Amino acid sequence: MYEKDVLYAFSVRGISGKAIRNYILSQYKPTKKFNLWLRYARTNFQDAERILNVESSVLGSGLTQINGNTRSELKMQVRYRF
Repeated sequence: MYEKDVLYAFSVRGISGKAIRNYILSQYKPTKKFNLWLRYARTNFQDAERILNVESSVLGSGLTQINGNTRSELKMQVRYRF
């Protein structure tokens, strides 16, 4: 499924099994030159006691395990135009 994301980011999630996924995306523009995006997403797997993920990111890559049935992510982006 496609999800809206922060500026210049693309998000397509594939979920295996039974899960409920929610996210909220907000954008704040206090001035014409300054923008702030904040995105919080949460996935609650209904048929799992732990979650195994294969991810590649800036922080690392490989197999990760989350004890529990909930996965959350937070993204923030700030842009200032000159």
